[in-house]
Amino acid sequence: MVGIYPITVIGQPLNKQTSFNLRIDPSPFFSVDCSASSERVVVGQNVTFTAEPDSVNLPVTTVWSGDVPNPAPTDNVFDHSYSRVGTKTAVANFTDGAGITDSCTVTLEVIIDPEFEEF
Repeated sequence: MVGIYPITVIGQPLNKQTSFNLRIDPSPFFSVDCSASSERVVVGQNVTFTAEPDSVNLPVTTVWSGDVPNPAPTDNVFDHSYSRVGTKTAVANFTDGAGITDSCTVTLEVIIDPEFEEF
């Protein structure tokens, strides 16, 4: 269990003793996984972003940053579409109940519909 515990050790036969505090911290890290429903989407096509944090220190809050809607999504799953071509990056930033932070990044390519013909 997380906390600070006083420890006293007494040695025999000299009757010497020492004391110290044993500190048990929450897990120093947690695992995170992010994904997009596709690595390549056409302009205007929806893509679903998913963030999956795994921490024993609940609750875990999520805030997305990068090429995401404004205001930034705070749900672990959200849909978005892009109106411009290019490489897009979305970063899920996590903070767990112990204040430990981590993040993961999703990158995808937005392209023009290859069957589109302009006259």
